[in-house]
Amino acid sequence: MPFQCPSCFGLLRVTREEANSHGRCPSCAARLLIPSLEEVKVAFQKNTSQADQEESSLQNSPALEREAPEAASYAKAEMVEPSDEKELEPGWNSSPRRKKHFVGQKDKTLDWEEDQETQSRPFPWLIAGSAVMFLVLLGGVGVFYLRSQTTSSEDSVSSGVPSLLDVARAESRNLQAETLPPEEDMVVQSVEDFEQFDLEVVQKVIKGFLNAETVTERGKYVRFSEEVVPLMKKFYGGEDLEPEGFRSLDQSKIAYRDAYLSSFVQMKDFTNSPIAIERKGDLYLVDWESWVGYGDLKVEEMIVQKPTEDVTMRVIFQRKNYYNFSFIDDKKWASFRLTFLKQERSLWAYVDRESEAGKKLLMNANLGAEQPGLVKVKYPKNARADDQVILTDFITSGWIFNER
Repeated sequence: MPFQCPSCFGLLRVTREEANSHGRCPSCAARLLIPSLEEVKVAFQKNTSQADQEESSLQNSPALEREAPEAASYAKAEMVEPSDEKELEPGWNSSPRRKKHFVGQKDKTLDWEEDQETQSRPFPWLIAGSAVMFLVLLGGVGVFYLRSQTTSSEDSVSSGVPSLLDVARAESRNLQAETLPPEEDMVVQSVEDFEQFDLEVVQKVIKGFLNAETVTERGKYVRFSEEVVPLMKKFYGGEDLEPEGFRSLDQSKIAYRDAYLSSFVQMKDFTNSPIAIERKGDLYLVDWESWVGYGDLKVEEMIVQKPTEDVTMRVIFQRKNYYNFSFIDDKKWASFRLTFLKQERSLWAYVDRESEAGKKLLMNANLGAEQPGLVKVKYPKNARADDQVILTDFITSGWIFNER
């Protein structure tokens, strides 16, 4: 039940059972006689009618001031003697954020304060905004999970090893690295590039390459077959091959540059790998060395042998800031992490910043970005670490080498 202190005009609430009892105002400490429920109703109705009359007279009068309501307009309350007073119960509260205490059925004529608070309560934008942010975050996590699942299903490899799709994307960028024609000529140029390649023949060559069961048979479909076939036998450890099988060539991701075509090929186990084709007249030949990421030595062989002479390797290089042992001087050396296709181990390579190789690498490499390249590396004499080499030459960006 609400009523107003006649001394400080503080708005108070008590249970209806406390009507006609004595107490003290928690705001001004005035001694009070709590009115009955009927008295509160009469006072409230009287105050409402007076307010209506005053508003009506104010509208019809040029005066802008309005007299303040009487002190006891909301409810009747009297001062009492100290001997009659009692301490207020916890339900008495003059705070603007007080908790309302009602007992039994509420009278609608007394809900004036509650109605005002309900009407003026702002829309919970904070709650709605939090819900929207949560849904956006949940959707982002779902998209990230699906993309990561797709990438891993297409070409999953060991941790730290560059994926086949990463190599293909980088190789495609290299194939398209030359200056593009003006925008209005790009469509025409694309059609002309497409017309230079017979995709039906390209697919037959790739199918024959992937279905070959011997090195000699596969050698018919590769570039520089005379020089490459001996490398293939060394790489595969003999003449026999396990055919990868051919399912399809992704024609939506084909990239052209001069006499080269690159795209993705799906094999019998549904994995996708990048492949590069060179057109020589009416012949189409697969670049086997980029297909397997061929190097003079595998990374495991490098770590065991620690050659101090140059070794040519196809790597994914990534610029890093890691220096120790013989390469602690970051003013002299630039640091790169080298990873290899389908090989778990990696190497740390250091290049002299002032050398030709260093200048070329620093020009081509962005910090943290992974890029394919053909490089020469070697171990320093009396090497203190198994995985730290000197990068002596940067042959080319990408894995396709035009000379033998």
